[in-house]
Formats: sequence, C-alpha cells, structure tokens
Amino acid sequence: MELDSELLIQSLVVFIDLVLGLFIGFRLSKGKSKKRNIIWGLSIILAIAPLLSALLSIIIAFIAGDGWTGIAIIVIILPLFFFVGLGRLLTGIFRKNGEKN
Repeated sequence: MELDSELLIQSLVVFIDLVLGLFIGFRLSKGKSKKRNIIWGLSIILAIAPLLSALLSIIIAFIAGDGWTGIAIIVIILPLFFFVGLGRLLTGIFRKNGEKN
C-alpha cells in the first residue's frame, strides 16, 4: 500500500495540533500546583482526547486498510481519554486545598 499524500498531511496536522495542545497544557500548569488538575483535566478533554484518538484511528485505519476500523478505534479510545480527563478535572475541583495526591 502506498501512503496517500492527503492522509500524510492530515496525520501531520493532527500531530502538530496535539503537540501544541500538550505545550499549552504544560505552560498553563507551570507553577500552579493548586489548579494543575483542573488545567490538565480540561487539556485532556479538549485537546488530547480528540486529537490522540483521531491520530491513532488514522494510523490504524491505514494499516488495516478499512475506514470502519478507524471509526471503531475513535469510538473506543475517545470516551476512555474523556473519562480520564473528567476524573482529573473533578479531582481538581473537589479536592480540598490542603490535601495532597
């Protein structure tokens, strides 16, 4: 199978957006220990979950040679990352100020 140039460009754009989302998450949480869980929860929900699931689904769909495989991977991975981010967000909201991990 030959790698389609459009597929390569889509994968590259998603990867760049994912790295940008991670960078923004790191920069926003730097030096803010009290709000770190809230920031990372929102970063996971808004940037990492959709972009990482899209990138993995593009790669796996290309390897399998079937678009439905990519859709199935998104349906499985996106909620998993979403609930991880939601847990992180709720931990940051409801944890008392003096508590540690």
